[in-house]
Amino acid sequence: MAKRLVLNAKLDTSGAKDLRHDLVDAHGDDLVIDAAQVEFLGGLCTELLLSARHLWQQQNASLIIAVS
Repeated sequence: MAKRLVLNAKLDTSGAKDLRHDLVDAHGDDLVIDAAQVEFLGGLCTELLLSARHLWQQQNASLIIAVS
């Protein structure tokens, strides 16, 4: 079963550390990221999500970002 990560509404630089921590905790597992509540997505958090997607692909794991 995939882990589920619900993102905060505001993902700015101050939230990047927590997002990174959550992604590291989920590393190696299939992951569903619930982005339905996101109202602001800053550059650093965008980079973290893109990097996570790339890493999950390399490991043949599932990473889904759901927006609704």
